[in-house]
Amino acid sequence: MSMVVLTAIVHAQDPPYEVIKFQHREFDAFQDVMDILQDPRGFIWIATRDRGVFRYDGYDMISYRSGSGADQSISSDLVNTLSLNDSGDTLWIGTAGGAYQFIDLKMDKAHILPGPANEERVTWIYDINSNNKGRQWLATEDGVWTFDLQYQQWNKVPTTTHQGPITILDLAEGNNGQSLFAGGTGTYIYEINRTKNLSREIDKSSLGIQGKEVKSITFFREELWIGTEDGVYHGAENQNTLFSKLHIPGVPSLSNINLLFQIDQDLIVGAHEGLFILNSSLEIISSYSSISDARCALITENNQIWVGTMANGLYKLRPTLKPFKTVNRNIASDDFSNNNIHGFWEDEKGLIWFGTEGGLQIYDRTNHRLV
Repeated sequence: MSMVVLTAIVHAQDPPYEVIKFQHREFDAFQDVMDILQDPRGFIWIATRDRGVFRYDGYDMISYRSGSGADQSISSDLVNTLSLNDSGDTLWIGTAGGAYQFIDLKMDKAHILPGPANEERVTWIYDINSNNKGRQWLATEDGVWTFDLQYQQWNKVPTTTHQGPITILDLAEGNNGQSLFAGGTGTYIYEINRTKNLSREIDKSSLGIQGKEVKSITFFREELWIGTEDGVYHGAENQNTLFSKLHIPGVPSLSNINLLFQIDQDLIVGAHEGLFILNSSLEIISSYSSISDARCALITENNQIWVGTMANGLYKLRPTLKPFKTVNRNIASDDFSNNNIHGFWEDEKGLIWFGTEGGLQIYDRTNHRLV
């Protein structure tokens, strides 16, 4: 009687994700992906630089563009950002050079709202942050504005030291949930009190942050993380101490950090030099030099990571199979329908699935038997 011995297989050096370039007959004509999210129905929404917004259901795509039919028409095809409301039934769209607008997901119908009077620069919207009271904060070419949906009212968040319009490119909610951090062009990072609608200005140079623009901003490990054209900086938000600059082994420098995105206990850094995934100890889990100039990211319910890039298309990062654990058990090959085993995999319940020429078989290692 021959025996099949199950032993540990460890792929410690293998990347945790398989990289797949997304391709679709209606999507291959352009490369610039500005934002991406998933609604409660599971649909993927993709904002593009020159083709409007696409909704992907896993098979087909529906486009929302300027000049489309009444229900799918939006004011501009250059879409910078997408945002869902708390109930998940409204998709807000921030465009460049167009009015503020949203898509009613229950009716699949687009609506265009007027911006504040005589404020054309406000229609260049780069990011949107919402609270559960129907109020929204918008990063625009003219600072941070708020929009109250119930009263259709616009207000600009005032600043004290900066004169003239300043472009805000990204927003991040603070650790306490009451403040909002904004970054863009100019000398300062802005901490906004969302209750009082007031801002505190933080001089970037006082934190040791270099670069003319704050391109991305987030919180990770209870620290404020800043991405500029010069690199990635991180530090405590309110201690006025110098921030540390992130250094990645084997990469001389990082530039154009358009993406800082937290997934569970990990951080995705999107740079011109590639995509990097760090754990909470700031160790590199994996890196992908082929995915350069990442602009946005999304994690789906099945733990796939979608990454949109500037001029490099859209990618899916699919988790690879986790390493097998050692099973101290021998199985007689006579128990199998076929002894030619092509592969096997352990699921979350500890069941081991075998693919054989005779079909699929499952081994219950807890009860030491084939299912």
